[in-house]
Amino acid sequence: MSPLRVSIIGANGKVAKHLVRKLANLPAEFTPVALIRNQDQAQQFKDLNVEYKLIDLTGPVDSITAAIKGSDAVVFSAGAAGKPPGPEIIDHQGVVKVLEALKDAGIKRFILVGALKTDDPSVWDGTALHNYFVAKKKADDKIRAAPHIEYTILRPGQLSDGPGGKQVFAMKMDNDVENSRSYTIDRADVAEAAILCLKNKNTINKVIPLLNGGDVDLNKFIEEF
Repeated sequence: MSPLRVSIIGANGKVAKHLVRKLANLPAEFTPVALIRNQDQAQQFKDLNVEYKLIDLTGPVDSITAAIKGSDAVVFSAGAAGKPPGPEIIDHQGVVKVLEALKDAGIKRFILVGALKTDDPSVWDGTALHNYFVAKKKADDKIRAAPHIEYTILRPGQLSDGPGGKQVFAMKMDNDVENSRSYTIDRADVAEAAILCLKNKNTINKVIPLLNGGDVDLNKFIEEF
């Protein structure tokens, strides 16, 4: 069987960089394609011998379709990160465009790196993160309503830069851990979770919360989710 060709949107992001490297180290299983915003971000992927393409989430859908065409799966790990053009354009409208592009390109498998507590406005309504979570919530709702994809929404809590390989809480819902804001998850573990989701069909059409600090192996958690 040929390696799974996986396009990573937002490949220059911190989680996505881990993901690209991990996929590149599994050549028998995966062929990563780094989708980046500008040419200045390309050298790191050239150094890894990873194919890269330019993508503009503010551009037309057909340009996004051309960028992902030929992929077996797409991982969306882009975000406005507090910078222009903002979360409504990237985190919401960008996702909507990608959903259209997936349909046009005939690609079903789609993994989104989202955020914990997106479905709980009581946590973020009226805070500095209000617009960010509003955009995330609208995008997640569109994903869950899209009949033409097989999605997984990963919802990590506060991100940290540890080495990964840590255990997680066996959460089924965002609120399964009391005081969840007291915990973080390594970006490397979020990337590993994305790979495990690509390998495990049981994660299709599911929303998976992620936090380090529990006593469950990440691989076991994803396999049994």
